[in-house]
Amino acid sequence: MSNRYTTAPPSSPAGGNHWDAALDDIPGVAPHFYATTDEDLNALFLGLGFKQADLAGMRAVYDERMNAMVAQGGGKISAIGAKPAPGEHIHIITIPNDNLAIRLWDGGLEDDGIFLFDFVDMRTKKALNSPVGYKVHAFPNRYHMLNMPGPIISWEAAQNIPRTHIKPGEERFSVPESTPCALHRDGQEVFMFAVPERPRKQSIGGVQLATARHATW
Repeated sequence: MSNRYTTAPPSSPAGGNHWDAALDDIPGVAPHFYATTDEDLNALFLGLGFKQADLAGMRAVYDERMNAMVAQGGGKISAIGAKPAPGEHIHIITIPNDNLAIRLWDGGLEDDGIFLFDFVDMRTKKALNSPVGYKVHAFPNRYHMLNMPGPIISWEAAQNIPRTHIKPGEERFSVPESTPCALHRDGQEVFMFAVPERPRKQSIGGVQLATARHATW
């Protein structure tokens, strides 16, 4: 899968433009939060001084510009943070003496060297929010020095969403790849694990780079 969650809109979108149509295909996205309605556009154009007779034409211009924007991005739009779709490649870290596991996935953050993670029940294969008393602490690694004292907080907590308001299974965390971590659980030994590291190749567009070989001096 691509490093971003992307979706290609149909050639003849049911919505007003390719952007609206593409939103319908992104997992976990409610299109009505992002798609602009005709009423919204009419209010905008009237506020800018256009006449009622101009509205249909202006909406058509808007659709053309949105189609051009989507085309400029290769016919796709992207989002970050979505939970894994069925069949998507993920990483699983089994937690000792527990029915839960830590699930890690790209979530559109591959280019940033970051993984998303959550907790899943291995009996049901369903995600759930972190149980009370479960805290993951991260440690510095060779790529970075973390400046985040205390446990890793969820994206939802970072937005000041009360724990009780997070929908079941929707909580998510993020951590740089190759990071050593420690899971703390009430009444259990600390469980140490490492975030995976993605294989990468150094490249410069259009240039063939020589690589070093192993040798004995």
